[in-house]
Amino acid sequence: MQEFFQLLIIFGTLPMMIFLGLHHKYKSKAKNVELVKTLIEHDKEVTPEIIEAVGFTPKKRHADLQFGMILVASSLAIMAFGAAIPDDPDASSIVGGIAMLPLFIGLAMLLFWFFVSRKEDTSS
Repeated sequence: MQEFFQLLIIFGTLPMMIFLGLHHKYKSKAKNVELVKTLIEHDKEVTPEIIEAVGFTPKKRHADLQFGMILVASSLAIMAFGAAIPDDPDASSIVGGIAMLPLFIGLAMLLFWFFVSRKEDTSS
């Protein structure tokens, strides 16, 4: 039974955090869309100030950098967690292998920011 909970925590924490973050974002955007629809149905003028006030904003300037750094830090935390598991010499390599997925995605986002997004910031 204890092994089940260990596996659940190891493999369930990251997906649960991602799900909760995306679910919250979806709910807040759906609420904002309903507000704008209500304004349109009641023949109210929808100005750019209203659109910005309800949360429809363009992509943040350094979103790729921020997301990449979060993924790399999460990967390093998962690796540290694997290294801290006592009594199992294979745990470090197994959990380290699992941590490679967010690490490489994070590195790809950092490279994307370095080669693409950063150039767009200087040109505008």
